[in-house]
Amino acid sequence: MKKLLVIALGMGLASTAIAEDKKAAPAKPTEKPAAANAGPPKVAPEFITTTKFFIGSWSCDGKMPAGPWGPESKMQSKLGFKMDMNNFWMIVDGEEKTMGPQPMTMSFRGSNSYDPSSKKYMRMDYDSMGNVMHMSSVGWEGTKIVFAGEGMMMGQKQKVRHTMTKKSETEFSSVFEVAGADGKFAQMGDDVCKRDAKK
Repeated sequence: MKKLLVIALGMGLASTAIAEDKKAAPAKPTEKPAAANAGPPKVAPEFITTTKFFIGSWSCDGKMPAGPWGPESKMQSKLGFKMDMNNFWMIVDGEEKTMGPQPMTMSFRGSNSYDPSSKKYMRMDYDSMGNVMHMSSVGWEGTKIVFAGEGMMMGQKQKVRHTMTKKSETEFSSVFEVAGADGKFAQMGDDVCKRDAKK
């Protein structure tokens, strides 16, 4: 009986030692996550397709209807669109001249990119008067692309909407709107933009 007890105890200690060895054994190297093997991120093809129409220089003529911002005025703008940061961003630089009772010149810049998680086009605009806007869009819907969001304009937070309609390969219309206290949108700018001839 004693002999059997000694053998059983020995087997128990041996199995415990084996278990401890297994615990102490270094973990085998695991495969790298798929993301690590995928290389650097690539530009979404949808972004290139959506933005390519705008690339280049444009001249715009339009008007600013009367509103809280001032009386009705004619406007002229110059726009320059280009791809930047390895094509992950589209940048627009512009200058707008307002003519009429309150003439004014304003410069502005916008940056556009694509968020693959929400499948939306993201945009931020800011200008030389301290205004800033954050908007998004689902992309082209037929011949229109609509960006909507919020902006800080004239010291007030407002809902904004910008609709661009492609008329041809060399022309698009641009309607910028802001929402009043009643939530209804009113036009702040209505332009027709034409592509500048290549020099």
